[in-house]
Amino acid sequence: MNIHFLFLVLLIRIKTETETTPKSEVKMIVNLFRHGARTPSKMRPEYTNFFTTSEPGKLTLNGFRQMIMLGKVLRDRYVDNKTPEFLNFIDKEKIKDQFLLISSPSPRAIESGIAYSLGLFPEYVYKIYDVNNLLQDNNPIPPIIENHPEEIQRLTEKHYNFIIENKDRDVLFHSRRCKFPDHIYQENKSEKYKPNYDIITYEERQLVYDYYKNHFNITLSGIDHEDLTDKLVRSLYTGLRCINFNIRSKIHIPNKIHLILKKLFAYYLFFKRTDNDEITKISSTPFLEHLLEFFDHKVMNIEENLDFYHLGKFGYNDLRFVSYSGHDYNFVALIKNLLKLDTISHYVNNIHLYHKQLIIPFGSNFDFHLIKYSNGEYFVRLYLNGEEIFEKIRSHKLDGEIIYDKEKGIPYKTFRKILKGRIFEKYEECIHTKKIKLDN
Repeated sequence: MNIHFLFLVLLIRIKTETETTPKSEVKMIVNLFRHGARTPSKMRPEYTNFFTTSEPGKLTLNGFRQMIMLGKVLRDRYVDNKTPEFLNFIDKEKIKDQFLLISSPSPRAIESGIAYSLGLFPEYVYKIYDVNNLLQDNNPIPPIIENHPEEIQRLTEKHYNFIIENKDRDVLFHSRRCKFPDHIYQENKSEKYKPNYDIITYEERQLVYDYYKNHFNITLSGIDHEDLTDKLVRSLYTGLRCINFNIRSKIHIPNKIHLILKKLFAYYLFFKRTDNDEITKISSTPFLEHLLEFFDHKVMNIEENLDFYHLGKFGYNDLRFVSYSGHDYNFVALIKNLLKLDTISHYVNNIHLYHKQLIIPFGSNFDFHLIKYSNGEYFVRLYLNGEEIFEKIRSHKLDGEIIYDKEKGIPYKTFRKILKGRIFEKYEECIHTKKIKLDN
């Protein structure tokens, strides 16, 4: 009798918890992915046998395949997912209104976007809007580059828009062309500093040199370990990563050497390259502004079309999935903007545990999910390569932090407040080209 009673109590409890636990629904996803595997940015003599092209920074065939696979993975995860949270997230008959792809003007990013879209929506065609052509002929409606004209004519409504960002403005993907205020930034044209002894020891530097000497003897000709600059260490490490992402017979990097190189690389990316908080803000401000406008549109149930920089042309009012094809430093800017510096320092000093968060592989994917619960609450969840990685998010005040709820994420109101505090308000003053809209 007691067993039956306990069983009945358990059933009632499960039923009650099920009824009181609010159901969740994905309302919007904005994701940023890094381009696929490429050739090194500087083609050294030792690279000759590893790549089919001598063109530096070029997306490789393996990189193209890699991006197709990323598209397929995200299709399974977000488009074909039949779980209640993703049910009807994307209506394939309304792909034109619900999906948007935006790319950096870099050729490898554009090619990565094409490959990604072939994996994500292979049954649809894309129309590329090259914003850069506007700068040449002042045409208010940019020409459309059509990949398969006959298919576009046959499937007029079954296409989605693919925007190539302005190469002179670089609003979403670069900070190189920004005119930073003098009090914020003075460009350091000389990168002759040697590896930081607080990061690696003298003995570790010797180990790196000896390892490099075995693989890059021509490049290191006339250079001993005392002359090995931090810049050259990073450049050769990038070359190794490019090689190992592009061929089956990889160059073996001993674990001890690899950890040293990862630590140096992460230290440079997150501390040396942008060691100023305002530059960190500038580097991610355009993306964060767009992200907030996308999410605000959903949360506030705004009926009007999304109408900010070059989106008014397309009449979006039901946009649900936006993908950006960018670069590793876009990830760095976002991570630096979201995490406290002492947290990043902890990650760098324990690189063997946190290398996935700091060493951004080719084809990495950073997702922002806007979730609505049945009680009307909105939350945001963050994923890096499919994993929720952040337990603590820096608040809008530099000395604060927000606990990331593993069950729900971050309340949207809190998330919005954080991002508003991490946006550089005078960003437009740092840009030397004017905004150009596609809708007159």
